[in-house]
Amino acid sequence: MNPDILQDHDIHESSFFPEIPTILRGAGTVFIGMILGSALRYLFQFLVARKLGPELFGLFFLGFGLFKILNTITELGLPNGIIRYVAIFQGEKDSRRIKGVIITALLTAVAAGTIVGAAVFSLSRIISVHLFDKPALTPVLKYFAITLPFSTMTTMIVFTLQGFKILKYKIHIREIFEPLGRIIIAVLLMAWGYTLEAPLSAHLVVGVASVFVAGRLLWKRIPLILIRHVKPIFEHRKLFRFSSPLLFATFMGQLLLWTDTLMLGYFKASSTVGIYGAAQRTALLCSLILFSFHSIFAPIIADLHNRKKYFDLNALFKIVSKWSFSLNFPLCIIFILFSSTVLNLFGPGFIRGGAALKVLILGWLVHSYLGITGQMITMTGHSKLQLLNNVVMILMNIILNIFLIPEYGMLGAALATSTCIIVTDIVTTLEVRFILNMHPFRKDCWKAPTAGGIGTVFILMFTGLVRINYNTILFTIMIGMLFILIYIALIFALGISKEEVFIFRMILERLKVKNGQNV
Repeated sequence: MNPDILQDHDIHESSFFPEIPTILRGAGTVFIGMILGSALRYLFQFLVARKLGPELFGLFFLGFGLFKILNTITELGLPNGIIRYVAIFQGEKDSRRIKGVIITALLTAVAAGTIVGAAVFSLSRIISVHLFDKPALTPVLKYFAITLPFSTMTTMIVFTLQGFKILKYKIHIREIFEPLGRIIIAVLLMAWGYTLEAPLSAHLVVGVASVFVAGRLLWKRIPLILIRHVKPIFEHRKLFRFSSPLLFATFMGQLLLWTDTLMLGYFKASSTVGIYGAAQRTALLCSLILFSFHSIFAPIIADLHNRKKYFDLNALFKIVSKWSFSLNFPLCIIFILFSSTVLNLFGPGFIRGGAALKVLILGWLVHSYLGITGQMITMTGHSKLQLLNNVVMILMNIILNIFLIPEYGMLGAALATSTCIIVTDIVTTLEVRFILNMHPFRKDCWKAPTAGGIGTVFILMFTGLVRINYNTILFTIMIGMLFILIYIALIFALGISKEEVFIFRMILERLKVKNGQNV
């Protein structure tokens, strides 16, 4: 790689035009879908929390955390492997190897999900009583153990479609069908008098249904799976060599996300886990924009790096990082300013998680800018390094939780998690700089925090002068909208880069064409 071509300078239209429309369409589609899906999941959690209360919601949330970790194990690191090799083989127009990758992933998912699910079902009482000292957790684990193989199968299918850069079906299944189905089933069961069984049954029924829906979409859109004369070429060794380190990497990443919850369940009562769960779910809303860019940018990283288009990759890396942070910044500030009001949606008993929510959001705010560096490490073939990153991160998180949770409870768990996120992001940023000679920073990256800071001062002055009850959700929505308008106005006042002007012009031209066609 020639480092001279990777300097931080403006991009000519010809160099980034092919990929920018894909990122815009993909990230826009994923972002809208994730916003809808997150709203539905948040509504599901809101309804369940208000019905169950902190203690029972804590049992459900603890079981759900174990389920997510086990789901990562049964995936065996294959989702990112599917994206990488489907994208590469599609670029090489090699249908036989594409078919081999898909068949390998699906058969592996069936075997791994069934084996792990059966083991957890058999050991559920031992885990509940001897590890967490919570016998009531046993039926929760049994429900999630049955759901496990179906969830793994669905994951493989939607990531296969993502490898083909077909994101809409993933959105339809993961962000609409599944959360909406859970809400409908849980509400019906809770109306009939069921409590903890309602959300558990909803997860199980929707998990089974998702496999059939996703499978039908895959066969419809990628018919080569059923074409007999297309003989698959199995790249087992190549796929598993790349994916095996990612099993541990993604496992560690998922464990980082849930270590605080699991250790709270070990040290503290179920009610504390429930309150923290509401704070954690709220903080994760601040990761939506980053993950929407992750979904579409991951195969583009693999493709551009494989074709040695380093200049384009470096330029897009900077733009995507800036957009992710700039779009995420106002949402984080709103949640920090009105944390208690937001948590009150779950019920009065959840307000105590306000301080933990603020700390968690700070960690995700940093991650919204630097988090894409992890994808850069993974999708350029350095999966073993990402494994090492996650091992160090999880060990640090466990140690911090051991010291902080007994003394500070929920706040200690939040401090441990945010510290690990920030430290890991700094490390991966340095790795990208030294390995790929790239970094995510642009000369204009200061504009978003400047606009946000000025907007925050204005909002604090406004709420201090206006004598009304601003601890209501209606006022929070109104003041949040005002803050966003101020933020957008300041961003434009501070100036837009040449690339962004070109992109906005391209969007407007496309809108004009569509309007003209409609006429």
